[in-house]
Amino acid sequence: SKYGSCCRRGCRFFNLVYLVENREKVDINATKATCQASCMEAYIHTKDRYACNLGCASMAKHKQIDFIVSSQVSWSVYMEDGNNVLMLQPG
Repeated sequence: SKYGSCCRRGCRFFNLVYLVENREKVDINATKATCQASCMEAYIHTKDRYACNLGCASMAKHKQIDFIVSSQVSWSVYMEDGNNVLMLQPG
């Protein structure tokens, strides 16, 4: 559908902005705002813009969930063997 195409374009806009930003300092809200500004430039009609903005919002939500999950999943291993201690953590 026409609106599905606009929504997918919003998803692409979000991913392009996200990939260009510095990964360590990604601000999901700023990325979403830039995506929505791209939708405003790309579309004249309100419904098209709305569908594009839904794509931006959908991708922002997915990235937030990915960030929460990745920040909650961590591990470390502590090993002691006589006088030696070894601590392992993912880098």
